[in-house]
Amino acid sequence: MKITYFGHAFFLIEGKSGPAIAIDPFDDSLGYTVPSVTADLVLASHGHFDHANVGAIQGNPKKIVGSAGLGVHEVPGAVVTGIATRHFDDPSGAARGDNTAYVIELDGLRVCHCGDLGHVLDEATVAQLGRVDILMVPVGGFYTLATEKVGGLVERIGPRIVIPMHYRTPTVTSEGLFKIAPKEAFLRGQTGVKEKPSTVSVEPEDLPAQRQIWVMAYVE
Repeated sequence: MKITYFGHAFFLIEGKSGPAIAIDPFDDSLGYTVPSVTADLVLASHGHFDHANVGAIQGNPKKIVGSAGLGVHEVPGAVVTGIATRHFDDPSGAARGDNTAYVIELDGLRVCHCGDLGHVLDEATVAQLGRVDILMVPVGGFYTLATEKVGGLVERIGPRIVIPMHYRTPTVTSEGLFKIAPKEAFLRGQTGVKEKPSTVSVEPEDLPAQRQIWVMAYVE
């Protein structure tokens, strides 16, 4: 499996023999360069501008946005499960709407992309996620789960690899997103932190015995 990070919450996951899955593509108002990405499937956790620029993905992909992603979706070579969560800690979802977390089973690995998860997961939802090998989790707080609560969420889910996302960087120009914290707010005091390039390859046998945090560079 190959994983490429474009910044914010935008990733491309590519299987050895397909498919290519784009997740949470942003538009150009964020400040990051909107890359030229070709995929078979594009997933958006919710419909906000910084997560749902599905029209930018090339290759005539199947597009799944927000609550339309709930349930199981089979594509050749992969299984994607969308799980209902919320953008804010409000049981009705009224404050900021709903959020779909995606679990992707591909090449013998299970990857969970949390989208704009804004609350602590209950036991039933953790059970729905099942085994998670790689967790892509927002760490900037404010619009998502408070930064100081992310560590507890990680412990409950139990991934082998954590990839922080959705944090402030020098590239972000959108005024509202300056309210999110930089990655250092989450990384402070953490162990097992590894700097990684913007593209990594992972095999099941590469999973570390002890949890690692992979801080990926983003494509500029």
